[in-house]
This record gives sequence, C-alpha cells and structure tokens, in this order.
Amino acid sequence: LCFLAGLSALALAAAGPRLGALDQPAAPVEPAPLTLVIALDCSRSMLARDLAPDRLTAAKALVLDVLARLPRVQAGLVGFAGRAWLACPITADRAALALFLDATTPADAPLGGTNLHAALEAAGLALGAATPGAILLVSDGEETLPDRDAAPRPDNRPIFTVAVGSALPVPVPGTD
Repeated sequence: LCFLAGLSALALAAAGPRLGALDQPAAPVEPAPLTLVIALDCSRSMLARDLAPDRLTAAKALVLDVLARLPRVQAGLVGFAGRAWLACPITADRAALALFLDATTPADAPLGGTNLHAALEAAGLALGAATPGAILLVSDGEETLPDRDAAPRPDNRPIFTVAVGSALPVPVPGTD
C-alpha cells in the first residue's frame, strides 16, 4: 500500500501540477524610466552673442529639444556658475521644468566663474538613488574655478556634455 501511494505521488509530481490559472502569462516588467539631471552653465559668458540671440538662450532651446525627444524621461535642473544650485527637482512635469529652465539666468549666480565640479556634485546629489540616471552638462567653456581638493566623482553615472558657442572669441556683455 505504501509502495502504491509513493508511486502515485511520483506520477503526480512528474505531471507538474500548478495552482491558479493555467497558462496565464506573467505580467511584463516595465523598465524603470531614465532620470536625467541637466546641469546648465549660467555664468556671464553664456550671454555672449556668437549664437542667436545668445549662448544661454540657445542652450535652453537645446535642452527643451532634448527633453521633447525623450518623453518618458524624468528630469531635474541644476544651474551653476561659481557655485551650483538645484533649480528644479526631478519631475515628470515638463511644463514646470520649462518654467524653471526659462527663469534660470546669470542673476541667480552672484559668484562668477565656472565650477564644473560643483555642477557635477549637485547633479549627482539631485539624482540621489535614482536608477538608471544620467547627467547632461551644458556649458560654454572650461572650468575657471577648479576645486583642487575635490574628490573624484563618487559613482559611475554617465555624463553627456554639450559645448555651446563658437570657436571664435567673442566679448562677454557687461565685462571689461
């Protein structure tokens, strides 16, 4: 009797019984949306008029164009010059982001210069634990305020850079 019960249990196990609905496909797992933080140079040199009407306006148009091509991407904005600040936290609301982008000017950056390390650090903090995450760095020049004591970038998030301006030197409005 025990032998027949064991043989029956073995046959039942070989048949592969399942609980629940038969042949119900598993729900597809949707990948997490990309999170992008834009680090926008707001130094006075972005007011140079080698691009129409100026570098900063051209950079803002470029950022809006990039975001229009990435509809599912959540984005945030960091402005920077001699220091960096969070201009807009990460959001899926493109209208709000566009308002903050439009309002970002060199007047927000009383400390002049260009501090790329501060921009990358602020963008990394804005990203936090968001995965996958990336940084879009939009600037017109080299770092003028290097942070000599700066530690290397702590994580391996991708950084995409866009240079704004022409190769020819142009005067910066409001400077000597």
